Amino acid sequence: FFFVLIAGFLLLFQVLEDEIRPRYLEALEESLNDTVHILAAAAEDGATDKPNVQAVRRLFEAARSRRFNARIYQLTKEKINVSVYITDARGIVLYDSAGVREGQDYSSWNDVKKTLRGEYGARATRRQKDDPKSGSLYIAAPVRSHGRIIGSVTVVKANDSIQPFVRIAQRKLSQAAGFTGLLVLLLGAGVFFWITMPIRRLTDYVRDTAQRKRPPFPEFGKNEIGDLARAFEQLRTE
Repeated sequence: FFFVLIAGFLLLFQVLEDEIRPRYLEALEESLNDTVHILAAAAEDGATDKPNVQAVRRLFEAARSRRFNARIYQLTKEKINVSVYITDARGIVLYDSAGVREGQDYSSWNDVKKTLRGEYGARATRRQKDDPKSGSLYIAAPVRSHGRIIGSVTVVKANDSIQPFVRIAQRKLSQAAGFTGLLVLLLGAGVFFWITMPIRRLTDYVRDTAQRKRPPFPEFGKNEIGDLARAFEQLRTE
């Protein structure tokens, strides 16, 4: 029974560990959604046919030049680590904070394609196909002018930025699992000595009695095993 209990506990631990990373990614996507809509609002300022690229450029470059010392739990953050690009209504990149996408056609990427259609645009793309930790999360928002969509803004953040938090959570989960596993083993040992050993003593007493060895009556205390042993002893005496 206890082996089954421990196996079930280990399975539960594995499931919880596997769920840590997706939950962090969900939280990351939610925060990026707020960020991209703030940038989209800046791109709409004074825009008519195309997004206001200069407004976003000034805002983003000012933010990127900032240096700070933010202590986030056990990690220290000193600068922002997101990038952004803006497209027009055709999906052509007008501005890229990384300086590598400008002029490219991004109309086929889900973040841009869906946003320009008025849908929620998001995608996760890996740099290495066989490594899920090498990807980046792309969250987009539409840029509107007089009710029509004139472009899109996408915020990009690498998935590996959450790895330190995932490792911390996994380490704490492992510590909790180790403590719980030890507690289960101690509980199992306690139950074994509390139930199994008295039953074994009673079995030996009954066996010796059946062989006419006249063993001394063992002391079992006031419990179910003791009641059973005393009932047997009374029956033997009668």
